[in-house]
Amino acid sequence: MSLVYRSFLFQKTGYSLAAHMDVLAMAEAGAGEWPGGFKTCTLTPKAPPLTFDLFGRAQQVAQERHDPASWKLPGVQIIRSIPTDVFAPYERARSDQGFPIYRGPEQRVICATVFEAPRWPMGWASSCNLYDAIVVPGEWLAQAARAAGVESRIEVIPHAMEWPPERDENGLSEIPPVDKAKWWWERPSQLRDGYGYRGPHVFTDGTNMLRKNLSSAVEAFWRAFDHDDGAVMLLKTSWFKPIHEAVFMHELSQIRKKLGRTKYAPVGLIDSTLTWSEHWSLFHWCTTYLSMAYAEGVGYPLLQAGGLGKVIVCTDSPGHRDTAPQALFVESRDATFGQLRPFDPVSTLDRCEHCGYEFGVAHIHEDDPWRVPLIESAAVRLREATKPQVQAGALIDAVKVHDRHNLRAVGEQFLKLAREAAP
Repeated sequence: MSLVYRSFLFQKTGYSLAAHMDVLAMAEAGAGEWPGGFKTCTLTPKAPPLTFDLFGRAQQVAQERHDPASWKLPGVQIIRSIPTDVFAPYERARSDQGFPIYRGPEQRVICATVFEAPRWPMGWASSCNLYDAIVVPGEWLAQAARAAGVESRIEVIPHAMEWPPERDENGLSEIPPVDKAKWWWERPSQLRDGYGYRGPHVFTDGTNMLRKNLSSAVEAFWRAFDHDDGAVMLLKTSWFKPIHEAVFMHELSQIRKKLGRTKYAPVGLIDSTLTWSEHWSLFHWCTTYLSMAYAEGVGYPLLQAGGLGKVIVCTDSPGHRDTAPQALFVESRDATFGQLRPFDPVSTLDRCEHCGYEFGVAHIHEDDPWRVPLIESAAVRLREATKPQVQAGALIDAVKVHDRHNLRAVGEQFLKLAREAAP
């Protein structure tokens, strides 16, 4: 009986990071000794076999190209993906319906998934019920799945994470890629070596999606700190379309006009591709990690920052509370998804002709519940994060983060579930 793990390992996304960590975790827990072997594959035929260089351990997550024969191996298939209806019989695999999941009489299929909103998209429950088990990283996601009508076994297994050392074997620390940043409204000369600024270092990241709420993060930072406070902020993002950067710049200009100051604490934006070590250097560099996202399923950056002992300031969405219970939470007000759209002049969301709005491949409706963070509350939390006792507490909490998301511990949970599900 083989054990096959497959996902979009070729993408640099949250799903891809989770997949890489899953494989590392299962390898650490002894998946290589599985009867019949342990195999990793891509989900789609055209996926190139690229991997992250995870701290020099890329060979442990080396994947094979899409192998149709691997779908038919007797045993357990673990798939990290959205649980869309992708099952197909052996004799009929239609390419127009995405990647097919074959299930034979001697196969069991487990789906590891995550979603950002409290209410699951229409159709997900019926798709989930085709799997033998569903894995989610937090209890609130399990509750949302049950409320949506999922009857398959639901297992809560936290995301695995491995944190790199701040310094390498030569005692050198990776310098944050500040030279790749575009700066508003001045470039701090003290940051030439990456660390020279005396005030708080705030970091936030996320793709330019509506729910990431990036402009509110900058406004909260500017409300929390004046130009002379010595604070600096770095923001890592990527634009889906060129116009999104122009819209974001316009939003910042409106914020600046609203605040009415002549000088602002420096904010740098990095929209270029970073290496894995450069990405981690930003978490080492910061004193506070900030997330103003309306909704998150897990929020991997919270794990990255929390495990390094950084103070986390974030919205009080269920995913954030599950992921970082030690965080300083920003007060929020209730809203519906439809009420958020007026604040998104060039939306990355397209209207679905059948049932409202489409978020990637998952449907979200106008009356879905969301939480909108209060900017002033975020500013208060950012100032609170500078207190020595709060920073000391974050270092203590890092031990709990490491214990909960330990590679071997998470890998053992996956292997236990696979053994119980095996035919």
